[in-house]
This record gives sequence, C-alpha cells and structure tokens, in this order.
Amino acid sequence: TRRVALLRVEATDDAPADASPGEIVAACPGGVCVQTGRGVLRVQELKPAGKRAMSAEEVVHGYRVAAGDRFEPPSEAS
Repeated sequence: TRRVALLRVEATDDAPADASPGEIVAACPGGVCVQTGRGVLRVQELKPAGKRAMSAEEVVHGYRVAAGDRFEPPSEAS
C-alpha cells in the first residue's frame, strides 16, 4: 500500500457498469481512469508519498498499474 496525492485530474464521460469506486478501469499513457461514485476521473499526474510528482505514463510504466487495481481511501489510523 502506498499513499498518493492526485495532482491533476479531469472528469470523463466514461461510465463502466461493473467498476466500483476506486477501481482503475483503464491505465494508459494519457491517464489512469478511476471509477468514482459519480463517474470516471482520468488521473493525469500524481505524487506517491516520498517521491516526486509523476505523469500517468511514468506511473503506468514504473508501477505497473493496470485495470482492476484499486485506489483505497486512507484508513482512519493513517
């Protein structure tokens, strides 16, 4: 588990039927698309804890992010 800050996102018109909030529905150089409770966000830039800000392309290649992976909300203890 790694904490990340989402730095640049945009809303999309995509709405996969089988995805739950926090689930990555697509990972490509143009962005990491994540299902929310109200639709899909394309994450274009993020910053893993203790690392520099990274583009979606760097994250997809460096962390091997793929559809089906998840972003989880921070735990109460964090």
